[in-house]
Amino acid sequence: MSNVLGGRGGGAAPLPPTSIVGLGVIIAAEALLFRGSPIVGHWFTPIVWTGYVLVVDGIVARRTGESLLTTHRSELVGVTLASILCWWLFEWYNAPRFWEGGPATEGIWWTYHELEPNAFLRRIGYDWAFATIFPAIFLTARGLRALVFARARVSPVRVPRTVLWVSVVAGAICAVLPFAAAGVPRVPAVRAGMLRDVQLPALALPGP
Repeated sequence: MSNVLGGRGGGAAPLPPTSIVGLGVIIAAEALLFRGSPIVGHWFTPIVWTGYVLVVDGIVARRTGESLLTTHRSELVGVTLASILCWWLFEWYNAPRFWEGGPATEGIWWTYHELEPNAFLRRIGYDWAFATIFPAIFLTARGLRALVFARARVSPVRVPRTVLWVSVVAGAICAVLPFAAAGVPRVPAVRAGMLRDVQLPALALPGP
């Protein structure tokens, strides 16, 4: 463990404080869930995802000196807002049948169980859970890069801005199609629509 969590200088280092807190959150949530705690049962997903974000952010910070929680807070705000908006978009793809209930839920992509019964609190739970997804994904990528692929050398690929804009427009069209035409195959269209989210950050960088 000390070799994995060694700092930039390569020396041994203990588990970072934020990682200890996050690990404690995850272990406590798991223990309370098995004990049948209804509060943890209703809020399990956002609690555990938050713990995971704390664990990985602490490890990445110890390894690279960079952290979404301390050194890149503005990036954390942007990523969190994007995460909430994008996952509500996915919910809206699923929403018409989900709202109607009964036979309309046949073939639905996903449903939720054991949710907070209070509608207002349930909405907070949705937003909280959605807010953790993109930070967790990007932190996992940074962690893998710092710990597993630290010695890998990959040359960056320069994509012309015209190609980026074409992919953004195509992705936006595919993202709208499931709303505009019920007969459009939803999974391919939604996945293609994610091209827009992948390419937009690249357009903010200086191009050739």
